[in-house]
Amino acid sequence: MPESNLPDDSEATPDSKRTPLSSTQSEFVESPWVDDADGEPVQAPRPGIGGALLWTIGVLVVHAIGGIITFCALAGPDFFRAAAAGDEAAMDRGVASVTDENGLALIVGEMAFFVPVAIVLTLLAMGRDKGRKLGMKSIRLSHVLLMCSALVPIAMISGALHQFATSILDLLLEGTDLARVLEELDVNNALRDLGKDTSIWVLLPLIALAPAISEELVFRGVIGRGLIARHGMVVGVLITSVLFAMVHMSPAHVVAVFPIGLFMHYLYITTRSFWAPLLFHYLNNSMAVVLMKVTSGVDAKLLEVQDSSEMIAVVVACVQLVLIVASLWRSRVKYSTPCGDDWSPGYLSLETPPNDGSAIETTTPAPAKLLIPTLVLGALVIAGYIVVVQEILGSANV
Repeated sequence: MPESNLPDDSEATPDSKRTPLSSTQSEFVESPWVDDADGEPVQAPRPGIGGALLWTIGVLVVHAIGGIITFCALAGPDFFRAAAAGDEAAMDRGVASVTDENGLALIVGEMAFFVPVAIVLTLLAMGRDKGRKLGMKSIRLSHVLLMCSALVPIAMISGALHQFATSILDLLLEGTDLARVLEELDVNNALRDLGKDTSIWVLLPLIALAPAISEELVFRGVIGRGLIARHGMVVGVLITSVLFAMVHMSPAHVVAVFPIGLFMHYLYITTRSFWAPLLFHYLNNSMAVVLMKVTSGVDAKLLEVQDSSEMIAVVVACVQLVLIVASLWRSRVKYSTPCGDDWSPGYLSLETPPNDGSAIETTTPAPAKLLIPTLVLGALVIAGYIVVVQEILGSANV
C-alpha cells in the first residue's frame, strides 16, 4: 500500500471492522497494513521505535523526579541553606546523611511516585477496552506450573551472565573512575545493604510487587504492544526486552536482565495472558528478595559460580529452560475465527478477542511425554538449588 494512503496515527478503526490476518501473516513476520471490511486501512497501535525510546527515557525521568522529590523532603532546610551558601562540605554531609540513613525511605518515595504515574499513563495510552487489549485473562494451571519451574533456571542463567559481565568489566576498567561509577549504579549492592535491616514484608511489596506491576504495564503492555504490531513479533520482542534491560542502568545488570525480559514476553505470547509475565516478574523479584535476606551476611564471592560442578548446574538449567519453552509453545493459547483462520485485530497482537463470537480459543495441551519430564526436572533443579544455597550458608557460618 502506498505510504500516502496510510492514515494518520491519530485515526483509529473500530475493532468490529478489523479483518483477521491469515495464518501465515500471524506468525513471526513484519506486521503489514491491512484493510478492514470497508476497504479502509487499519492503524497499528503506538508506539513505534521512536515512541518506545521516549517511553523508556520517560521511565528513567519519572524515577529521577520521584527520587529528587523524596530526597528534598528528607534533606530538610539545612541542606538547602548550605546549598544557598555554597558550603560544599555541608552539602556532602547532607547527601551522605540522607543516602546512608534513609535508603529505604528514598526507595519508598521513588516508587510511590513512579507506580501511579506508570499506571495512569498506561491506562491513557491503552484507550478503550483496556482489559481485552492487555489480555487480562486467567492462566492455565499447566502454564502456571511451567512458569514456576522456570524461576530457578532463569535465576541461575541470569546470575551466571551477571557474574560474567562483571568479570569482564572488572578486567577492562579495574581501578578507573568509571569502574567506581558502575559499582554505584549496581542496584544489587544497594539492595544487599538494605536487605540486612529491613523486614521481608516491607521488601516484598516495595522491591517485588511495585516494579512488577509498573514495569510490565509500561514494557509488555504499552511498548511491546506497539512494537509487535508495527515491526513483527521477533523484532518487537527483542527491542522491548533490550529497552526493559536498559532501564536497569548497570551494564552487568542489563546483561543479566535481558533474558528475563525475553522469557516474560515469551510467557505473554504463549499464554495470551498479561497476568503471566506480571506474575513471573513478581515471583522472580520475590525469589531475589528472599535469597537476599537469607544470604545477607554472606560474602558475595561465595554466591558466584566458582567450579565446574556449579557450571554444570547452569548447563542443566539451560536444558530445563529449553524443555519449558518447548512445552509452552506446544500448549500455547490461540484464537481462531469460525472459518478456521487465526484471529487478530488487523495487526500482530496479543489481545483477547471481543466476546462476540468472532473467535474461539483453540489450545492443544502439551504432550504428557514432554510436560511430565519437564516438570520433574524442574522439581529436581529447584531441590538442587536449595541444597546449593544451604551449602553456601553452611560455608559462611564455618
